[in-house]
Amino acid sequence: MPRATDRTGVELRMTEEKPTSIATRMRAAVARWGDACAVIALMALAAVLGATYLFSHVGILATVELNNAPSLFEPSAMLAAGYGFTVPVNAEDFPALRDFLEHRTGRITRDQIPEKLDTRPPDDFTSSRLYLLHAVGFIWRLTGISWEALKILPVLIFAALAGLVYGVFRLAMNRRLSLAGTLLYLLSPGVYAVITNLRDFSKGPFVLAVLLIVGHLVKRLTGRRAYLGWAALLGVVAGVGVGFRHDVLICLPPAVCVVLAAQGVERLSVWRRGAAAALLLVCFALAAVPVFASYPILPSTEAMHSESHVNVNMGFATVHDDEMGMARASYERVPLLSDAYEAAISRSYDAGYDAYVAGAPGGPRDETAPRASSLMVAMLKTFPADMLLRGYAATFQIARGPEPESRLAHIPENAFTNRLISLNAPVQRHFRRFGLWYAGAALVVTGCLSLRLGFAALVLVLYFGAYPSLQYQFRHVYHLGFVPFWFAGLTLAGAFHVLGALRRAEVRRSVLTKSWWIPRAVRSAAFVAGVLVLVLLPLHGLRIYQRHILNDVLAATASAGVRPIETTRAVDGKRVYFKLCDPLFPLADPLTAQEQVKPHVGWRPAYLVAAFSKDMAGHFIELHYDAAHTDPDFSQVLMIGPERFGAHGNARSTAYFFPVFEYLYYGPGSWWSRFTGISLSKDDAEHFEGLLRIQDPARFPLLIHLTVPGAPEVFRSCQQLRPAHRPLPELPVRAKADSSFSYYCALAAEAAGDPARAAEVYREALAEDPSSIEFSMGLGRALAAQGDRESALAAFCDAIDLAPEFYVPYAKLAGVLAGSDSDARIGVWRALAERHARRPCPLLYLGRALAEAEHDDEAIEAYERALGVSGHDWLIRGELAGLLVEQGRLEEAAGAYRAALAVESRAAMLHDGLGRVLVELGEPEEAIAACGRAVELDPKRAHPLATALATAAPRYMKEGNWEAGAALYRAALDIRPDMSWAKSGLGICVGKMGDFGAALKLHREALADYLDDRGTYGALDETLRDRNDPEARVAEWERIAREHPDIPFPSLYLGMAREQEGDIPGALEAFERADALGLDGPDARDGIERLSQHPAAQ
Repeated sequence: MPRATDRTGVELRMTEEKPTSIATRMRAAVARWGDACAVIALMALAAVLGATYLFSHVGILATVELNNAPSLFEPSAMLAAGYGFTVPVNAEDFPALRDFLEHRTGRITRDQIPEKLDTRPPDDFTSSRLYLLHAVGFIWRLTGISWEALKILPVLIFAALAGLVYGVFRLAMNRRLSLAGTLLYLLSPGVYAVITNLRDFSKGPFVLAVLLIVGHLVKRLTGRRAYLGWAALLGVVAGVGVGFRHDVLICLPPAVCVVLAAQGVERLSVWRRGAAAALLLVCFALAAVPVFASYPILPSTEAMHSESHVNVNMGFATVHDDEMGMARASYERVPLLSDAYEAAISRSYDAGYDAYVAGAPGGPRDETAPRASSLMVAMLKTFPADMLLRGYAATFQIARGPEPESRLAHIPENAFTNRLISLNAPVQRHFRRFGLWYAGAALVVTGCLSLRLGFAALVLVLYFGAYPSLQYQFRHVYHLGFVPFWFAGLTLAGAFHVLGALRRAEVRRSVLTKSWWIPRAVRSAAFVAGVLVLVLLPLHGLRIYQRHILNDVLAATASAGVRPIETTRAVDGKRVYFKLCDPLFPLADPLTAQEQVKPHVGWRPAYLVAAFSKDMAGHFIELHYDAAHTDPDFSQVLMIGPERFGAHGNARSTAYFFPVFEYLYYGPGSWWSRFTGISLSKDDAEHFEGLLRIQDPARFPLLIHLTVPGAPEVFRSCQQLRPAHRPLPELPVRAKADSSFSYYCALAAEAAGDPARAAEVYREALAEDPSSIEFSMGLGRALAAQGDRESALAAFCDAIDLAPEFYVPYAKLAGVLAGSDSDARIGVWRALAERHARRPCPLLYLGRALAEAEHDDEAIEAYERALGVSGHDWLIRGELAGLLVEQGRLEEAAGAYRAALAVESRAAMLHDGLGRVLVELGEPEEAIAACGRAVELDPKRAHPLATALATAAPRYMKEGNWEAGAALYRAALDIRPDMSWAKSGLGICVGKMGDFGAALKLHREALADYLDDRGTYGALDETLRDRNDPEARVAEWERIAREHPDIPFPSLYLGMAREQEGDIPGALEAFERADALGLDGPDARDGIERLSQHPAAQ
C-alpha cells in the first residue's frame, strides 16, 4: 500500500490526534473572538460608567450652561410626537411642548400631544444639526419625550467611543495593552466634563471612526473590492458626522489623501484610486447634502454668514494660545473671547476701516469696489508662522494629555468625578512630564520599522493634533485624550517585542552583526532627519516672511499721524483712572451716512496709542467701556508686550497700540457700548505720557494690540512655545471703580426685590457721578417698581438728556408712560422733542403717541420732522407708512416703505407692509415679490401673508383679471401649500383661462385636503360649468358622490348637474339623498319641491 505524501513528495506521518484540553480550547476561542469580546466588554463598561454619572450626578442636560439650549430640541420633540422634523407655527397651540422647553415639566405625555397642529420647518441653525436631533427624536419616539431619556444618547455615544478607541489601539499594539489604554481613557475625568455637552461630545465617534479606517488603510494592504468599500464607508461616516457636529468636516482631507495613497494586495491603478476618491466624495455628499442645504458651514467672504468663519476668528483669541502653551509676542490678535468681540472685529474689518477715519466727512462705502478679504484670511497672511506654530503647540499638548481644568473648562465637582480625579492625578502628572518623550519614541520606532509607516503616522499625528488649534478648548480635543496612552502603549509594545526576541539565541547573535543594525540605524536617522526638515524648515521660512510683514507694520506705526486725546486723572486705591473728556465719536445720530457704512452694522472702531516713558513689557493695562447694562462690554485687563523670559532688551519707552470698538446703533433693541478710558497701577501711571488717536487707521492691515518698544531689538515678531516649567501669565483681577461697584450692588438689590434699596444706591452713585446714564436709568427702574411714577419719569428724562441719541431710555420712559392718559403722554414727548429738536427719538415717540390718540395729521407731521432729522431711519419711515395706510393714502405709504427698504433691506416688517399695500394698489407682481421676501426673512409671517395674498385674489377675479388672481393664489400656495381654499380659487382662475385639466387637478387636491367645506365643492362646480360639458359635469359629481357617500355636498351638486342635463328623476333622487344626509340650507329642499312638480318626475 503506497504511503501518503504531500505535494512535494515528502512522506506524511500519521499521528494519533490527542484530545484538546478546555484551557487550549479557551485560548483558541480568545484568539479568534478576543477582540470582539473586548469591544463588547469595553462598550458595556462605558455605558455603565456614563449612565452612572449622568443619571446619578447630573440634572437636566438641556440647559444653556451645558451648551444644550432647550430650544434646540424642539424639532426632536415634534419628530417624536409624529409631526416630522418641524416646529409649531404658534407655540400656544402646543402648550405642553412650551412648558417642556421652559423646564416647567420634565416630560410630555401622549395625551398632551395635539391631534392637529400648524407646523413650519425649523430655522437654518437648528436644521444644520439634522442627524443629532433626529437621533434624539428617535430615542424619544421609543422611550417617550422626557429630559431624562435625553441622557440615553450620550451613554450610547460613550459606548461607541470606547469601542473605537480600542480599535485605534489595536492598530499598533496587542490586546492587553489596548485594553489597558482604553480603560485609562474611560476613567479619565476630562471625558465626563464633556459628556454633558451633546453637540461637542457627539462628534467623537465619527472622528475616531475616520481615524480608525484611515489607520487601517495605511497599515494594511487591501483588496480591490475592500478598497472601494473602505472609501465609501469613509464618506458615509464623515457625511453623517457633519450632521452631528460640523467639526467632522475636518476629517475629509486626510481621508481623501489616504485613499489616494493606499496600498493594495494587488497594484492599484491611477484610475481605481481616482474612482475610490470620487466614491468617497459622492458618499460624503449624499450623506451631508441635507446638512449643507440648511446652513452655511464652509468659510465664505461674508464673515458673519459662515459658522466656520466665526469659529475660526474666535479661535485666534489669546486665551487659546495660552492654553496651547504659546508664549505671547509683542502683539495680540484677539485679546477677548466673545461672540460680540468677534462680530466687532470681523464686521468692522469687512466693512473697511477707511470709512471710519476720525473727522473725515466722506460718504458711505462704495459697494461696487472690490471687497476686502475676510478677517480670517488676513490673519493667516499676516501671521503664517504663528498659525503653523499653533498647530505644533496643539499637537504637543495632546501628546502630553490635554488638560480639562483650565480657564475655559472645568470638571464638575461631585463624588464620581472627585474619585476619578484622585485616581487619575499621578497618571496625568506622569504623562504631562513624559508624554512628548513617549510620542517621539513611538514615532522613531515606527520609522525604524518602515519609513512609509513612520512618515504616514507623523502626518496623521500632526494633522489630527493640529486641527484643534483652530479653537483650542478641551471640549474640542476630549476624544483625543487617549493619544498619550497610545504613544506609551506603542513604545511598550516595541520594547516588549525586542525583549521577547532577544530571548532567542539566534536573534541575539544577529543583533551584533552589521547587517542587522546598520539598516535600522540608517532608517531611524533618515526618519529623524526627515521629521526635522518637515517640521522646522517651513516654520523658519514662514517666520522670515512674518518678520517682513510686521516690519512694515512697525514702519506704519512710526509714520502714523496721531492727535492727543484729552483725559482726566482720578486715583482710586491702587489704580489710577484716565477718563476721556470727550467721546471718541460725536454723540450724533449714528444712522447718518457719514458715520455708518451699513445701517444694520453699528460697530465703529478707532485705533489708539497709550504712550509710556519706560519699558512696559509684562505690565498690565485695563480698558474701560461704559456698557455695564449691555452685552458688548469690552472692558478687560491686558498685558503689554511679550512675556518676560529669555533674552530681551531694555527699552526706554513703549507705545501700546490698541483698537476700541463702540456700538452706538439707533433702532429696535439698541445697544450702547462706549469707550471711556484706561486705568493703570500707580507705579505705571507715573510713566504714562497720554493717549493718542491714529488718524489714518486704514494704513494698518489689521487693528491688533501691538506693543512697540523704544528699542527695536526688543520687538518680538513671532510667538514661541512657552517653556514647560513656566506657568501661564496671571492677569490681575479687573479693577472696578466705586461707581461700577455701586451699579452691581443696585442690580443685586433689584434682583432681590428691594427697589427701595436699589433707588438709594443709585442716588448715592449719581451724587458722585451725575453723568452716568446707567445710574439714571437704574434709578428710573427702581422708582417705577416702587410706583413713584413722577420721579421715575424725571429719572428717565435725565438719562435722555445725558445721551439723547441713545434709544433705550426712550423705550423705558415709554413703558412708564403706558398707563397715562394720551394727553399726558403727548405732553411729555412734545417737551422732549422741543428740548432735543435735532434728535429723531423724541419725535418718533411723539408720533406714536399722537397716532394712538388718533391725531393722525399731527402724527404724520411728527414722523416727517423725525425723518428731516434722520433721513436714514427705516423704522421711522416704516411707522409713517403704516399710519398712511390707515388714512388710505396708499401711494404715499408705498413710497415710504420703498424708501425705508432702501436703507434696511432685511426688515421683514417693511416687505410685509409694502406687499399688502401693493396688493391694494393693483400691483400683484411686486406685491408677491415683497411678501415672498418677508417670509424668507421671517418664516413666522407665512400664515398671515399667504392669507392676505389669497384673500386679495377675488378682487382681481371680479374684474376678469384671471392671470393676476392665479398669480396671487400661486404665491399664497408657495408660502403655505396646505391652503385648500386657495387651491380652489386657483382652480377657478386656471379654468377661466382654459386649462381645465389643471383646474380639475387643483379642485381634487382641495377636496382631498378638506371635504367638509361647501365652498370647495362650489368652486369645482363653477369650473365644470365653465367647461360646458354637461356629461362630464355629471360624471365628475357621480364619481365624488360614490367616493364620499356620507357627505351631502356631492349629491347636491350632482342633482344640479343632472337637472341641467335634463335627467329630472336622477336630479330629484340626488336632491333627496343630499337632504337625507342633513344638508344645511334650503338648496336641496328647494330642488325637491321644484322637481317634484316637473312632469318627468310624475
